[in-house]
Amino acid sequence: MKLNHLRYYFTRIYTNDEMDRILTSMFAEGLVLESCKGNYLFFKRKQMDKARMQTITIQSSGRIPDEDPDVKEYIQYALQQGWRLLCIGSVESLVPMRRRLYFFTQDATAAPMPPDASAGFFEANRAKSVTFRWILFWGMLMFAVLFTSVPFMTAEGIALPLLLLSVSLTVLTAVSVVMHFNRRAALQNVISGDDVPSFLTRRLRLLEKIMGVGFVLLIIGMIALLFS
Repeated sequence: MKLNHLRYYFTRIYTNDEMDRILTSMFAEGLVLESCKGNYLFFKRKQMDKARMQTITIQSSGRIPDEDPDVKEYIQYALQQGWRLLCIGSVESLVPMRRRLYFFTQDATAAPMPPDASAGFFEANRAKSVTFRWILFWGMLMFAVLFTSVPFMTAEGIALPLLLLSVSLTVLTAVSVVMHFNRRAALQNVISGDDVPSFLTRRLRLLEKIMGVGFVLLIIGMIALLFS
């Protein structure tokens, strides 16, 4: 089957149940996860009637999945439970080393595999920490650029490169703040033992797209400044 679709998700800010929800909804579009590399998810066109996804985070003992006994052991366990592997995610943390395994089943009798509660907390807490670091990073850049660009443009008039940089960094900072509160709410659901509400996932995906627009504006502004 020809590989014909690519989507980008910053997977480290999504919990496993959110990834399950996203990837299961892709089945309805006739898109099945084929492979994954970092944050890039590759899909193929294929109809998968009544298919379900389950994403599992496991501790890993090696960087190469094919040589990792922990990965092999879990895949065999999943097969016994009626779940088949779609792809193996990249290493997401080093201490301890963790990676995600993406499984599916079309067997209505296959029970969900028990998730690792500590891994679920780890993912949700990591997402909150990542978005907080984004606030600090983009916020410092935003204030540095605004501190220099606003006085310059007030005195000399609007400069498109500086305007693009100011707008893009403001967007990236604002989106990071909203993302952080979104992930804080998700963490509270994980701590309470509840699923992350679907509206938080949809809102996060929208914010991720807006952040992508901010990145594009930032790159255009940097190029414009370089050639101005």
